[in-house]
Amino acid sequence: MAYLSLILAGRDDDYGGDQKRRLQCFINYVALFDRRYRGLLELVVCDWNPPSAERTLAGSFEWSKLEDVSIISVPPELHGKYAGDSGYPILDYIARNVAIRNSRSEFVCVLNQDIYPTDGIMSFILDRRLDPSCFYRADRCDFVPDFELMGDAERVEDFARSTAFQLHRRHGWPGNPIDIPIEPGARPEDWPGSVAIAGEDESHSPVIISDRKNSVGAGWATRARRYIVNQARKLRQRRDRGSRGWGRDQLYLESGLHTNACGDFVIASKKAFGAVRGFVETNQFYMHLDSYGMVQLKAAGYRQAIFRLPNAVFHADHDRAAREGRRESYTMRYHANMWLEMLEGKRVSSVNGPDWGLAAYSLPTLRLRYGKRVGGASPA
Repeated sequence: MAYLSLILAGRDDDYGGDQKRRLQCFINYVALFDRRYRGLLELVVCDWNPPSAERTLAGSFEWSKLEDVSIISVPPELHGKYAGDSGYPILDYIARNVAIRNSRSEFVCVLNQDIYPTDGIMSFILDRRLDPSCFYRADRCDFVPDFELMGDAERVEDFARSTAFQLHRRHGWPGNPIDIPIEPGARPEDWPGSVAIAGEDESHSPVIISDRKNSVGAGWATRARRYIVNQARKLRQRRDRGSRGWGRDQLYLESGLHTNACGDFVIASKKAFGAVRGFVETNQFYMHLDSYGMVQLKAAGYRQAIFRLPNAVFHADHDRAAREGRRESYTMRYHANMWLEMLEGKRVSSVNGPDWGLAAYSLPTLRLRYGKRVGGASPA
């Protein structure tokens, strides 16, 4: 059994532009680590609502550099049942849940096809240093891609560092910006990334660990949940006292959760994702839908770990025209209230039902080993 499952969700619709080279470059980058750590990686892909029988992720891309790939297809008729009249071609977080449920590793890394974790992060993971009581986050650095130059996978990280222009770091105190420009020529170790806050463990290089006092010994999850509830209660008290500078929709931020761009990269054990029943499944549009996953994991007693710079994830910037005109179904104030209730224990951390990730359906699944079919037509 592999140690880590990399989770992707998508369809062959050219989202973001230049999808062919974008995804192929990602596949080639993953292959670097697949070769270095034989047998430890699998890639699990959910091909949601393929545009046609000729435009599938399995048939449109070259998978032969990867040892273990599973591609689960969600057909258009099933998409229609869940999408309703939303008009969205993909329900991204249900698709991620499908891939998570079909993964076969101890740990799961949810990311996108334009995300490149640094060598330092991948080495940390594949040296089997992950803690099952934690979920892992990293700052995201946007860069200007050139897929011709990035054709050499060995050069991707250096190229991304040299063209990085914006950093997305953890939330914190009011007035502290979370999205900041990167100065040209600055060294990654000098970028103003996420740092430890009061009560966090700074000794676990290269990561920051939160809720240190709940991290060891039997019953850690029960103690962690008790601690989280007490934290949330203090946040409520601050709100009720009208603490200066804090609004209701900002209170959850003081918990120190790194929810910024969290849909692009998060690692947890498969058991942890099962405990919270994956990401929220809906056909409504929320900009902060991915943040629920971080709140749910914390509310369930899992500790947050944040990679320190220069360990980051690089994001190949792209066109976002497909999102223009979308309106959120709920306000940030509504989200923050839901999150606080989860942290307080007043609302369960598992939002979905037991059939999350389309568990009730037998979905067509293709298994590939170095691009050759080794199984298919049945659930993984």
